[in-house]
Amino acid sequence: MGRRWNWLISPLCARGVYKESPQDWMNVFNLTLYHLAAGKAKEADRLYREALAGGAASLLVHMAICDLDDFLVLCPEHAHARAVRRLLQAHLQKVEP
Repeated sequence: MGRRWNWLISPLCARGVYKESPQDWMNVFNLTLYHLAAGKAKEADRLYREALAGGAASLLVHMAICDLDDFLVLCPEHAHARAVRRLLQAHLQKVEP
């Protein structure tokens, strides 16, 4: 029950933090992953782009890519997760020398 509870309550907590602090990029990246897992690709895409446009630190983008890699181990056929991963990687290539 504990793990299931975490998957039920974590997205709710992340949404609450987002409302209070929409520029908490770590939370935004977590929230986007929950949206991807729930099949809400458009909302996930919007939030990823919001974080990148808002200046999320490269370290957080790297962490988001690692989280997507973990997600893709569980859902290897998730085309949108792969597309978002490419988006984040392209962003890093632009901002990092």
